[in-house]
Amino acid sequence: MNESYLIFTLCEEFYAFRVSKIIEVIEPSEITPVPEVPLYIRGITNFRGNILPLVDMRRKFNLAEIENIKHSVVIAMEVEVKNKLITVGAMVDSVQNVVEVDFLEINQIPELGTKFNPEFIEGIITRSEKYIVLLKIDKIMATDEMTILNEEGFLNLQKL
Repeated sequence: MNESYLIFTLCEEFYAFRVSKIIEVIEPSEITPVPEVPLYIRGITNFRGNILPLVDMRRKFNLAEIENIKHSVVIAMEVEVKNKLITVGAMVDSVQNVVEVDFLEINQIPELGTKFNPEFIEGIITRSEKYIVLLKIDKIMATDEMTILNEEGFLNLQKL
């Protein structure tokens, strides 16, 4: 069984989300900071006339930050948080390409040396002698902070 994944980079490493979750890849427009939200939420931006919360994936994974986030790319996607579909934008360094992955190609992540919660990772594949970490975006966004923001209505904001 094959699944399509969008490959992107963070700190020169390769990661991927399932294409089935992705709405669109956009350039970030003006970002409006929002007070009293977790540090990894950079703020909100306009997406098709709606408010899109922006999750800085470098901050989310405790990676080194870049000075100029204007060079970031936003992957707008629909994720499930507490049985509700919400639209969020994941800020990444760059988007590479889409690859088809056979389920049999996916290797489990070794338990040693990972920077991330293993619950966030579907597995690892190899392409052109590079490792690509397949991420479970629903699990990443279903953290306690995101659940609280969803319950408070922050993630359900509609029109600008």
